[in-house]
Parts: sequence; C-alpha cells; structure tokens
Amino acid sequence: MATGISFSVTIDKLDGLFTPAAELNVFRIVQEAVTNIVKHAAATQASVTMEREANALQVVIRDNGRGFDDATAARQNGVGLTSLAERVLMLNGTHHIESTTNRGTTITIQLPLTNDNRQLT
Repeated sequence: MATGISFSVTIDKLDGLFTPAAELNVFRIVQEAVTNIVKHAAATQASVTMEREANALQVVIRDNGRGFDDATAARQNGVGLTSLAERVLMLNGTHHIESTTNRGTTITIQLPLTNDNRQLT
C-alpha cells in the first residue's frame, strides 16, 4: 500500500536480545504505532529508532502529522494506544506520548533488558 509517507528507520543490532515472546510484543508495539501513523496522522515523514542502551531498549516513533490532544484521543475510544500501553507494561517498560495538534506525535518507549524479557544464552 502506498502511503505517501517517507519513513526512516534506524535499528541497532537486536537479534537474540529478547525472548521470542518479548520480541513479538516489541514488534506489535512498533506495528501499532506505525499503523496509527498511516491511518490517522496525515503525515509526510515518520521515523522509527530502536537503540540498545546499557540496560534497556529505547524505541522512538515520530511523525510530522496532524497530532492530537488527549481529550480527542480519549473520546475516540480506539484500542491502538491502549494496546500499545498494555504491551509496554507487559514488558515492564514505560512510554511517553507527546503530541501537538498540527505538529506531529512522538512516542518514546523504554523497555528494560531484564531476565523476564531477555534471551538467556
């Protein structure tokens, strides 16, 4: 599907870092955020960055789209951001959403590299 959105992606080497279950949740978190950009943001540019830090994975998903305010998002009762938040919580992580009307949205996620999430070798 052509979206007209220019995506940039920067991903550190993460192969084998997480358990298969945690990997699937990380994938679904990013998938949900990107789907929201495609469906709702009316963005022309977006980026996904996944950086491995000493004890965590930081994921930043950003777009230059229409953004939203919290009141509007709450009224729409979508499951997308709720699902994203639940998956982050399942991985003992944290997330922050910063959005400004007509200026885009940035989602920042910190996922700890704990024994619960980490592939033990």
